[in-house]
Amino acid sequence: MKGKIILLLCVLVAFSLNFAITDEHDRNRTEKLSEWTDPVNISNSPVHSWGPVVAADGEGRAFVAWVEETFATRIFFSTNVSGSWIKPINVSGYFRIKEGPIPSIYVDKDGVAHIVFAAISGTYEIFYNYYKNGKLKGNLNITETRRGGSMYQSIYGDRNNGFIYVVWQDDENAPEGSLGYWEIMLVYKDPNKTHWSYIDIIPTISNRVYTPEISIDGKGAAHLVWINRSLINNSIVWYAYNPDPTDVSQWSTPIPISEGTGIDFCWPEIDTDNNGNAYVVWENICEGNKDIFFRKRINGEWGDIINLSKTPDTSEQATIAVDKETGDIYVAWAEKKGVKNWDVYLRTYENGKWSEPINMTNNPSTSGNPSLWVDEQGGVHLVYADNYKGPCEILYRYRPSKRRILPPVNLKLTTKINKTLFYSEKINYLTWEKNPENEKNEFIQVTRYSVYRKEVGQDDSKYVEIFTTSDANTFEYEDRYLPIDKKYVYAVTAWDQRNKESEKSEPVSEE
Repeated sequence: MKGKIILLLCVLVAFSLNFAITDEHDRNRTEKLSEWTDPVNISNSPVHSWGPVVAADGEGRAFVAWVEETFATRIFFSTNVSGSWIKPINVSGYFRIKEGPIPSIYVDKDGVAHIVFAAISGTYEIFYNYYKNGKLKGNLNITETRRGGSMYQSIYGDRNNGFIYVVWQDDENAPEGSLGYWEIMLVYKDPNKTHWSYIDIIPTISNRVYTPEISIDGKGAAHLVWINRSLINNSIVWYAYNPDPTDVSQWSTPIPISEGTGIDFCWPEIDTDNNGNAYVVWENICEGNKDIFFRKRINGEWGDIINLSKTPDTSEQATIAVDKETGDIYVAWAEKKGVKNWDVYLRTYENGKWSEPINMTNNPSTSGNPSLWVDEQGGVHLVYADNYKGPCEILYRYRPSKRRILPPVNLKLTTKINKTLFYSEKINYLTWEKNPENEKNEFIQVTRYSVYRKEVGQDDSKYVEIFTTSDANTFEYEDRYLPIDKKYVYAVTAWDQRNKESEKSEPVSEE
């Protein structure tokens, strides 16, 4: 009897401990998800939408392109640059798209969204379009191959000089009658020229190369990954580097950075940071189950290969984004749950360690095709496809930056009238206080403040900057020589060490 009681107590303790662990895990997941905005449907289409890709500008505004199955396959686009998502725009027009339809997108320092996709124009070609000032420019064929096909394109830009680079796989030079002969080609656009460069062939050793992905680091160097399919159903991830991607002779000798993956296509993705480091993810089945693998190149040296998903379930469709300033890493993928259900999972590398995987969708529908981007402020953007209401829709979530500078607080206004014999002068005296959240943030160093003014009744577009402090220790401003018959509204912003300006503070008014 005593033994049964002890056994029962052990079971109860184990159950209680398991419940506590589960409860703690759920609480951690809830806390993590609370950092993100609720999902927003940005496609709102009655037909199947999938394959989204996201990028963002320096102010954290998102730009998304995706595939939509109307009466044919089309590329659509939307952005929240105006504060709300615009009605989706057909980018590809009436081009025929069949194989490899997922587009690629990059947003430059001026907020211009550059989009490339593969479509049939005699043969498969790569088409380029860009979105600026609310309009698409129009599709331009940037490959113009004579035969064969150009597909699986990737675009990235140099934020320092404005150059845009596009890579893709191409079989134009395949010998007659050969199958599976592919090369990786590159073109670039100098922002000071009207035309694209001539096509370069990147040296890759093998002619069985597929699905190239390019990233340009903060120093302007190119990092390229692709797969070598010389071994059937056992693709390998390869890598090359070029400090000056306009010069084809400077590509490094390609090296394999994975072992055999046990998969025909392992779909590598790459991102880089401002220090020239590279971060790569891919699919791998060599441990008996399809998982998401990761490897990083820091200061020119490759680290160990890490299994990031490591679950008994199938994990695929990996995407990666890196905070270029801090080196924080964000990896998402689709994971199969049960017979039909899929969810999107996310792991982050922050403060020197990996988080546990967080289920970002956790619903009975099918979620997949995730894409990530980290903007210059450190905000994280996630898009994915989800069939929660019938046809797949494109959903968007955002995690605000943890290092975005915040405006000052407790802005106060005192008005005084100085009267003389012939003249009356109005003086508005402003004071404010430093934002304590900036003080707590290790990534923020406030350097100065700016004062803005508009007349009462005017909209916010009428704000004019009237003063900027010379340092971060000035918390007052005296606005003199103001007319008696006008009343004003004021707001103040803060600037950080990266020359980034906060949003405006809560305004104060003479009324």
